Amino acid sequence: MKEHKGIKLSFDKREDKNTVTHQFKIDLIDMFEDDKWKSCSVLEVACYKGYTTSILSKLFERVWAVESNKSYLESAKKYNEKNTNIRYIRENVYAGRKWKKFPIADVVFIDCNHDYKSVTSDLEQSIEHLNDGGFIVMDDYGLFWQLKDAVHDFIKKMDGEITIHKYIGEPEGSTARKGKVMNDWEGIILKYK
Repeated sequence: MKEHKGIKLSFDKREDKNTVTHQFKIDLIDMFEDDKWKSCSVLEVACYKGYTTSILSKLFERVWAVESNKSYLESAKKYNEKNTNIRYIRENVYAGRKWKKFPIADVVFIDCNHDYKSVTSDLEQSIEHLNDGGFIVMDDYGLFWQLKDAVHDFIKKMDGEITIHKYIGEPEGSTARKGKVMNDWEGIILKYK
């Protein structure tokens, strides 16, 4: 299994299209490896089977992993059974209560639905659960034009409170997801205030 700085990277998007690439995970590790993050928290919205959750659990003191699919959530729990700093929340973020019971975090990692309306909702909800100076990490930025459009419209709407911090993962032209070519970077990190 591939490692980076002593952290196992597990599955790559080429092996499971619903996760992120090894490069995305490497960039996450490089971004949040500093000791200051070890006392911080991350809210992962749509944890899937917990592959990225495992990486996040090595970087942050507390991980809240959200997933609506019961089977995926059980897989994530099993995959991360040795990581005791993860708390799981089964919730549909597009249902009535949305994000109401989620905690405030220092980083919000979003990998949910990729249509314009859902991404806009995710971004609006995320800033309600994000400490000032925090970051929003998003996957599949370069795979879905609606996601990318929603991000840029949200940045404009926030009028300077949200800025692009950096792009992560594989670059434009990557074929990391079988049958698709990325039209921009795989992921994006946004800074809040």
